[in-house]
Formats: sequence, C-alpha cells, structure tokens
Amino acid sequence: MPTGPIHLHIADVLTAVPTQVGVEAGLVTLTEDDAPYRSLRIIIGQPEANAILAGWHGAVPGRPSTWDLFVSTVALLGARIDRVVITAVHEERHYFAHIEFEQEAERRILACRPSDAIALAVRAYNVDILAEPSVLDAAGVLPDGTKPGKAAEVPDAEPESELGAREAALAAREAELAERERLIAEREQETSPSVAAEPAVSPGPADPPGPADPPGPAEPVVPVMPVVPSGPAETAIGHDDAAAPKGHAERADPAVPATSSGLEADTHPAGDGA
Repeated sequence: MPTGPIHLHIADVLTAVPTQVGVEAGLVTLTEDDAPYRSLRIIIGQPEANAILAGWHGAVPGRPSTWDLFVSTVALLGARIDRVVITAVHEERHYFAHIEFEQEAERRILACRPSDAIALAVRAYNVDILAEPSVLDAAGVLPDGTKPGKAAEVPDAEPESELGAREAALAAREAELAERERLIAEREQETSPSVAAEPAVSPGPADPPGPADPPGPAEPVVPVMPVVPSGPAETAIGHDDAAAPKGHAERADPAVPATSSGLEADTHPAGDGA
C-alpha cells in the first residue's frame, strides 16, 4: 500500500466532450504507472484541454500561450517546476492540485487547478505528475470501468439475509392477498349465483300514459216521479162518465195538475219545462 503520491501519466486528452445539451468540455485521463492501473478522468475546460494536447504532442505555437509564458517566467526567476500533485477530490468530480517549485535549494508550493498544473507539466522539462492515494481510492477507475474500492468491499452477510427475509415476507404477503381475493370471489358467487349466472336486467323506462278514452254518451237520468195518491180521479177511470155525478169529474186532486186525464199527469212531472 503506497504511502506517498502515486506517479501518473497522460493516457488521453479529448477537447470536445458533451456534458449537457449544447454544452461541451474537455477531458483528460491520467493513469497510474503501476498496477492496478487506475485512471482519473477529469473534466476540464476546452482551452485547457487544447493547451494540454498541444504540449503533450510537443507543438510549438507561433506566439506563446499563457502556459508558455508562465514556464518562461519561472525559469527567468531562477526556479524550476519540480512536480505537480493532485491532492484532493470532492464528489468524484471537483479536483484540487498544487505545483511544487525548487528555487535556490528551497521548495515552494503553489495551489492551482489540475488542468493548469498538467498544462505546465507537459511544457516544462522532466516534471512528474502525481496524485495522492486517497484521490485514486475515491475516484480511480480500473481499465474495465469498475472502481476497485467499491468492488472490493464484501457486503456483510446480515444485510443480504435481511434483504432475503424481506423479499420472502413480501412474497408471502402477496400470496396471502391473492388467496384472500380468491375466497372473496368464491363467497360472492355462492351468495348470489343468479347474479353470476344471468346478467342483471335493469328496468326499462316506464310506458308513457296513453290517450284518455273519449267520454261516452251520458246515460239518461230518470227522474223520480212523485207518488200520486189514489183519489176520485182513479175511481173515475173505469166508470161511466154518465154514472158519475156532474161536477165530480171536474174536481181535480190538489196534488195532480189540471190535465185532461190522470195518465197524462203521470208522464209529465211537475216542474219540467217541456
């Protein structure tokens, strides 16, 4: 287990990597020199990626870039860049670094971004690129794309057993619910077989009432006739007029109107306008 910084080398540089819709960035990949050959993939700006790529390939620009100017200034001041070290990483994407200088037998350290440190390292002479072991442990990726720190961790047996127990409990609960639903369905079929066998017929709309029958002819009203008491007029019928004393037939019963005979009085009730 190394205790000091681990030596790295540049494995790849990309100048245009999509990071989100319509946005691109640069990418530099640093790989450790020895096994297990973990790599750090650091997202950087596109200008820094172009500067690293140019220095890595040994290109000499017609005009000095900012990084060329920095290296020349360090040499003019009687110092030299000894090494650059990637010191920390946060959330596996925010990297921190510093540059170590030697000047008159003294070592000086200057904090910087990893992209600037790498761009200076590829321009200076015999400059090492290193990383702290904690950085590779936190963000290092093996050649197959896995992370050895997380893959090497063997999970405890208890979490696996707990997970298996929870899965078994869930399966048993699902089986219990399925059985309960089956029993409920059977009970419904037993209690209402007709409903299950024949579809329920919903009552249709009530028939509209038909037209009323036209009224028939009214029955004639038979008036109640008054009872005519028997009197002299009745005895006169069936007797000879000549036998009756004169003046007797002319005398009318006070209950019968004056008519020619008692029969006529029966067919015309009193009070009728006919």
